[in-house]
Amino acid sequence: MNDIDRRRPARSGPNWPALGVLVLFLAALGVFVWWRSQAAPRVPELGGATPSAALQGIERDLLYAGQPIPLPGRDEPVTVLKNTGYIAGYSESRKDPLWVSYCLFKVDNPGTYPRPTRFEPDQRTASRVRHEDYNYATFESLHLDRGHMAPNHAIAICYGHDAQLETFLTSNICPQAHNCNAGPWEKLERDELETYAPRFGKIWVIDGPIFDAHPPALSAGVQIPRAFYKIILEEQEGEPHVRAVIMPQTTPIADTPSRYTTTVQEIETESGWEFFPQLDPVVRHRLETESSARLW
Repeated sequence: MNDIDRRRPARSGPNWPALGVLVLFLAALGVFVWWRSQAAPRVPELGGATPSAALQGIERDLLYAGQPIPLPGRDEPVTVLKNTGYIAGYSESRKDPLWVSYCLFKVDNPGTYPRPTRFEPDQRTASRVRHEDYNYATFESLHLDRGHMAPNHAIAICYGHDAQLETFLTSNICPQAHNCNAGPWEKLERDELETYAPRFGKIWVIDGPIFDAHPPALSAGVQIPRAFYKIILEEQEGEPHVRAVIMPQTTPIADTPSRYTTTVQEIETESGWEFFPQLDPVVRHRLETESSARLW
């Protein structure tokens, strides 16, 4: 063997133990990344950036006849937060959404998705309310839930899992008495998805809190509403009709939503918002005063 041959390094086979460790590490990393993607909401960036092309025209699709506008003398700043399946008008001072609007429609083959176990701070807000800010919350002996304004299940059925995760942002919840939240309010949410959307093909819903002049608050500063309103609108042959309710925090769990029927005009007076501002004034006046019987 010559000198060159003696200096050539000996060939060796693959380092199988090291490769195995690398494969296991990459697999574990992939599982971790997937788990984190499922555990936390994925939200649009501040400034109205949208996560997909499906959000083009979001205000037109999710809001019927324009954003609510404050009544004279009731002006209150709101931050409009656009999400995949709903839009929220959020109050930084109250640390609550003042109104939330969404659209539901008939879905023939709905999917099922795991429900998140906690709410996440909305990084688009200055208040950054936390899940823990609601821990052990009570008001006048009433246990307070983290009450969804845009419902998680209906949004998941109509818009998918990412949209469902966005309903678990703290910008979508208010302190809501458990009996109201788990009773007539939840019953009305089921009716929206399972009865009204299939019957009419598409419905629009706008809801939110009603506050006293000097509302109490949680220790973190989240104000506690006196009641909640909901307006459900359906349109047939271009003619809109509504169902409207106001439910107080003291609503018994066994009550039916029909007990709390009211008019849009009453909701406007109590909440300080004018709804459907882009409608013809004659049509809007009819909606504000009409009975909700057609939707029952």
